Amino acid sequence: MAVRRGPVTLRVVKAVKVKNVLFAPGDYQAERRQVGFALPSGDTKWTTPQFSITLTGEQMRSMGAKTADKTLSIEYDLTKYVRSGVFVVV
Repeated sequence: MAVRRGPVTLRVVKAVKVKNVLFAPGDYQAERRQVGFALPSGDTKWTTPQFSITLTGEQMRSMGAKTADKTLSIEYDLTKYVRSGVFVVV
């Protein structure tokens, strides 16, 4: 099994709330991940990409989240938002 990770820019055209964070229109730096499985032929079969963003407590508070002051960071899975077109890969 192999994992492919890399940075990706996701664009929000219309404000959207994810959990307790309001993403205003704009571009956000996120991560794209795929898992690869070796096939008997020697090829690799890759899963559908997954997308996530990690925000610090300070970033979350600036985006309207009511997080505890001691929150260091939280990773949000944005995959369903990318697949539905709310976040667009640019």
